[in-house]
Amino acid sequence: MSDENAGRVSRAVRRRDVLAMAGGTLGTGLAGCVSAGDGTEESEPAGTASDATETASATESSTDDPPATGAGEGGPPTDAGWELTFESTFSDGAWDGSTWALGAGYEYTCAAMECWEEDAVRVDENTERLVIETTDEPSGDAEYTSAAVATRDVFQQEFGYFEAKSRPPAQPGALPAFWAWWNADDWTYRREIDVYEIGGTAATTATHSVHTDCGPRERGAAPTVWRGGESTLETPADETFHVWGVEWTPASVAFYVDGEERLRVEDTVVAECFAGEPLWLLLSTHVNDGFGDPAQADYPYTHEFEWVRAWQHENWA
Repeated sequence: MSDENAGRVSRAVRRRDVLAMAGGTLGTGLAGCVSAGDGTEESEPAGTASDATETASATESSTDDPPATGAGEGGPPTDAGWELTFESTFSDGAWDGSTWALGAGYEYTCAAMECWEEDAVRVDENTERLVIETTDEPSGDAEYTSAAVATRDVFQQEFGYFEAKSRPPAQPGALPAFWAWWNADDWTYRREIDVYEIGGTAATTATHSVHTDCGPRERGAAPTVWRGGESTLETPADETFHVWGVEWTPASVAFYVDGEERLRVEDTVVAECFAGEPLWLLLSTHVNDGFGDPAQADYPYTHEFEWVRAWQHENWA
């Protein structure tokens, strides 16, 4: 195994340990996991097959500050049959938790190395952006303070196209994500789509993942089936606002960056093990020393969102 893949395996194992701890003792997990890259990261049920294909390179961006993306205001990959079902543009004033509630959709406020505090999330009324701020101030029993917000109480959807325009940080130990999630209350089943994760300082690499269970698992265990991969960004994630999207159909999950398809998972796992539950949306920044030494980060750093939207297709409604 190459040194690069060995490093990815190590990071994946570290994340699984944290997931197991969170599910077993805190009541929830983290936003996905970086794939080991060699196809051996998790067991899968007999008769399943994986076909995840990276397809395109990043679009060009201008020299504005921040540079504009080539995707404009985004939208579904096809023109016909879509209905807008959710929109959050952060233009209604200060964050009050009514649409985006603090946390991941369960009653706990700490994960990995950080605790989530209301003071760490706000709407900048000048830029009309949601801002998650991560600091090196201790919170609870954790060394760092950050935030995650979720739509569980106001919006959940099965299938569709989900999209956000955001600028994540790229700092040692940072793990920002835009994701969709459902988890059984007894923790025996889990469904998760990580639209993007940026691991540490790897600002030109975005990880896109699907996690699920095809059968019940023990409480606190990581999901049994993981699919996904990476795409390369021409413009670093922390230097511009990219438009990140995912199309979830009954047979596939396809990931988009700035309007271009980057990765598609077409797998019996998607059809047989992923449907059946609506997912809610999450925006978060974790602190995790599997992605660099958090003590070396430049605090505070921010994860900014201009908007989040969702559409449903008439064929799946």
